[in-house]
Amino acid sequence: MAERKFDPDAVARYRDFLLYWLEDVLEAEGGPISSMREGALKKAPAFGTTSEGKEAAATYATSHQTAWGNLQALRQSLFGIIQALNAALEGVETSEEYNVDDFKTQYDEFASSSAGSAAGGNTSATGGGDGGDTGATSDDYANALG
Repeated sequence: MAERKFDPDAVARYRDFLLYWLEDVLEAEGGPISSMREGALKKAPAFGTTSEGKEAAATYATSHQTAWGNLQALRQSLFGIIQALNAALEGVETSEEYNVDDFKTQYDEFASSSAGSAAGGNTSATGGGDGGDTGATSDDYANALG
């Protein structure tokens, strides 16, 4: 039996996990984005007017800008991944229909090729020993699944 490669439930759980991190951790009140935008990290500390203080202020500004850029990149990445997962979940039903149709086609081709080559030694339990079931169709396959 074929192994299932895509699990829509697992994808939905992963998407929900990413949504949690995006909404409840990064963008939440008191989270890093709100702290840097309007909270305690919005303003630089007073480093003074000495040369060391000016260097510290420049280092802080660079670090703040880098952290802000990284947070925005993370936010955009999470949003993009969530959109891609949603698109994958939307296409599952169509993909499953194509997979079933493909399996039916393969089954029909196998059944018709087996019917011609099975006349020698194979016997069917329901076919009376006439060399196999030559009338197998995709409907038989669907009934076997159901």
